[in-house]
Amino acid sequence: MKQQTLGVLTPLLDGFYFNGIIQGIHHAAEAHGAHLVLFQTMDAQMSRVTYQRFLGMDEIDGWLVLLNAVSDPQYIQRLEDSDKPILCSPYQGGFRQAGIFSVDNEQGGYDATLHLLQHGHRRIACVYTSRNPECLLRYEGYLKALHDHHIPIDRDLVFDMNDVWEADGAAAAQRMKELGFPFTAVAAFTDTLAIGLLDSFEEWGLSVPEQIAVIGFDNMDIARQHALTTVEQPLFGRGLHMAELLLRKIQEGKPQVKQLYREATTLVIRQSCGCTPVQADVPSVESPPKNAQVTIDYLSKVIQRNHHIAHEMVKTDGSKIRDLSWLTFTDYTWACLALWNGTRTLMIDSIYSKKKTGCTLKTGDVFDEGLFPPAEIHAFIEKGEALSVHTIRTEGREWGYMLLIGRIDDKNRTSNYKADTMTHSLDLVAYTLEREAMYEEAKEREKRIEIVTSITNDGIFEWDLKSNMLSWNKKILRILGDTGIHMHRREFFERVHQDDQQALFKAVRLHLRQHVPFQIDLRLRKADGKYAWVSAAGEAVRDPFGSAVRMIGSIVDITERKRSEERIRYLAYHDALTDLPNRRHISEQITEHALAGGRFAVMLLDLDRFKNINDSLGHSVGDKLLQQVAKQLQDNIHPGDVVARLGGDEFIILTGQLEHGDQAAELADGIVRSMNAQYQIDGHFVFVTPSIGISLYPEHGRDQETLIKNADLAMYHAKENGKNQLQTYHPRMSTVSLERLTLENHLRSALDNGEFQLYYQPQYDTESDKIVGMEALIRWFSPQLGMISPMKFIPLAEETGLILPISEWVLTKACLDNKLLLDEGYEPMIVSVNISADQFTNMHFVSQVERILNETGLPPQLLCLEITESVAIRNLELSIRQLNALIRLGVQIALDDFGTGNSSLSLVKSLPLHMIKIDRAFVQDMTLSPANLAIFETILSLARGLKLECCAEGVETAEQFQIVREKTCVLVQGYFFSKPVPLIDLAAFLTEMGSSPLKHEE
Repeated sequence: MKQQTLGVLTPLLDGFYFNGIIQGIHHAAEAHGAHLVLFQTMDAQMSRVTYQRFLGMDEIDGWLVLLNAVSDPQYIQRLEDSDKPILCSPYQGGFRQAGIFSVDNEQGGYDATLHLLQHGHRRIACVYTSRNPECLLRYEGYLKALHDHHIPIDRDLVFDMNDVWEADGAAAAQRMKELGFPFTAVAAFTDTLAIGLLDSFEEWGLSVPEQIAVIGFDNMDIARQHALTTVEQPLFGRGLHMAELLLRKIQEGKPQVKQLYREATTLVIRQSCGCTPVQADVPSVESPPKNAQVTIDYLSKVIQRNHHIAHEMVKTDGSKIRDLSWLTFTDYTWACLALWNGTRTLMIDSIYSKKKTGCTLKTGDVFDEGLFPPAEIHAFIEKGEALSVHTIRTEGREWGYMLLIGRIDDKNRTSNYKADTMTHSLDLVAYTLEREAMYEEAKEREKRIEIVTSITNDGIFEWDLKSNMLSWNKKILRILGDTGIHMHRREFFERVHQDDQQALFKAVRLHLRQHVPFQIDLRLRKADGKYAWVSAAGEAVRDPFGSAVRMIGSIVDITERKRSEERIRYLAYHDALTDLPNRRHISEQITEHALAGGRFAVMLLDLDRFKNINDSLGHSVGDKLLQQVAKQLQDNIHPGDVVARLGGDEFIILTGQLEHGDQAAELADGIVRSMNAQYQIDGHFVFVTPSIGISLYPEHGRDQETLIKNADLAMYHAKENGKNQLQTYHPRMSTVSLERLTLENHLRSALDNGEFQLYYQPQYDTESDKIVGMEALIRWFSPQLGMISPMKFIPLAEETGLILPISEWVLTKACLDNKLLLDEGYEPMIVSVNISADQFTNMHFVSQVERILNETGLPPQLLCLEITESVAIRNLELSIRQLNALIRLGVQIALDDFGTGNSSLSLVKSLPLHMIKIDRAFVQDMTLSPANLAIFETILSLARGLKLECCAEGVETAEQFQIVREKTCVLVQGYFFSKPVPLIDLAAFLTEMGSSPLKHEE
């Protein structure tokens, strides 16, 4: 029959708790002839579980998992998927189907508290840690005992500590002291916590149990030494019964089922609770007596072992550590070191043995992780011995595993797992392996550096600070020319450009004396006398006293980089089109002039009607014009003056020092006169004029921002006054600018405040003698500013973008008013609404019109949208597309102010229109001369030929009306009939309109 193999996953092998359970497991395995493999899963720092490999998966028949030995979900799933029985103790951890073998900790806590209650105590404190699941169960027993005896829980008597050690017990005692010891007894739920309390009480002169009774938990050896009454958890017995249960499950071969098994605890009576023991306290298996001489010998071996490992580490001889000869200072009889050879394979690196029987394993053997440790090892494990597996790892790498065979009941094992000396020794082995690897990597890196330095652009130098000689590789020779590979410091420093020498001296001094990193860019004279820009960096090598003995570093040729940086800097401060200084450059120049003081001028120049040139001739012509203007400005300025381009068609001129302000005006006047000439560009003759604004320092500002702002205001006034001129800043210009800003601020709130109104001017039909239409005209009545002319606020609305919401309001209001007149019984009339350029070119304009018609209920045929010629020709293709879409809605289209723009017959023919509105200028001039009348007749003839209606605007006299009617212009609009009036007045006018306007005139 095949011998069963048990696998034990345990955080540690040493310590009162783990070793006590493992001795019981080992005893059961030996009794039943089973093999046993112990896997220590905690790292050498004993702070975290790092084990997540699948060692022994193919060989182990069943698993015992102690405490938090494994936590990786992938590992746990793999273990459960193996369908091998698993028992966990004392809790399930991350397993779902494992059996749970637990001590009845809650009953133990209950019994300890009950015993103190039986002594008559009613104020019983509790010391535990909620971070330990077993302690938490013992605390639950404490609470239940108090509850069963009708004693309320006093939270001031519950001390939840960070851990379970003596130091935590001492910390709890300190808190008790601060509270004045408001209790007569303490249930401490580990013996180490209790010992920490007892030591503190003794130090303060408190008598136990006379003043304070104390009970612990675990029954460690130190409990007996301190006469501590405690609850014994059967560690040996738990391990024994767990192993026996697992072996039965392996033999039964039944599927794993989640099941709970409990081990009872026993109260061990000693003096600390107030009792007198009835019999002598006999040491148990869990608390072996320690022979002093044996302990001294053991510690001596530990010291020799770790001294041997450390000594070989210092000598950088890892072979003396990897051969495991240091194990002669231990009681282990056999060991082997296996290192990872691949992703899933381990190779035997070295073997140590005290055994007489031979081992079939040899160095170089390779095993899959599922078959490691190999089964043949069990053949030479003697009675009382166990095989343990230890991870060899550092923070950054897992190297492999150490297999150890030795006695499991070693009487020198510490009761505190944190003092596990073998784990510490294995930690030193891991770092030896890491240092060996680092040393090999360093040698490889050194070889790579040698190769890299031979092909890289970096020159490497070494400066001997004692002899002051420098030496370098061939790369520096290529930079400097034929200078040799050695040079004295004095000659080298003489080759440094004189402007860089002081900076170099300072950088070297700071590095050598104050450890400031050394890095500097400087110019070195080459063998041909020219200078090369280099970047030098280095690090001093110092003696044990901190004094620099040499410096090692690199020198890189950065001449091309410096040229690129200069080019980038030039581009950052110059305009790409004209190569003039840009806004950033001129702003810094103005600031420097202001700091220097004196008198100078800032002139802002803007080209008049430049946009028309761009739009009509294209941006290429516009760019070339800007380049010619830039050259002409440079030709006109004086030495010391600077001309720059701000952007677009704006230029700025900064003068040098002036004796008086008139000099700036004289310069500007000369520029205006010189630019009043034609420019020939790509076969086009272009005429452009400048508007110039001047601000003077210090009269008009003491900083660049103010000077530019005031020059801009002056330039704006030059344009307002007719362009092609100069204006010098005056404070009143700021007032005008403020007025414009005030107007803009009020305009922004006018729509929300309901300050706009629509006025309507009737349109008269000369054939029917009826009012058939009306034009909607916006008016603004500001409570603060009064009535504002459309000529004043419409351009501002277009400039600020407010024209879109205002235009939408006008269109909506006009449709609503017309629908209201229709609903009140008036004859149907067409309402005409002027459409702004921004509104017409908006991609959502057609859908907006459709929505407004639907919302207001106005029939589409009673709405006429008027666009100007300038709007129509801005983008002819878009205009035709938009107008066709509007006509499909049923809306009428009129071309407004016909004859005043760039109209042509082809334009009128290409646009889908219903009507042409003849501008008032032609109507008013037709009575002055036959030529003007002929123009009017020509427009009418054009409209008839295209089958378009015609409306004459601006009819103000009977004579004008008579001519219009005689020439058969059907629609007439003007003050002769009515000025624009509010809707209520228009309604009254329509009601009273009973005869033709001529009769009223008569």
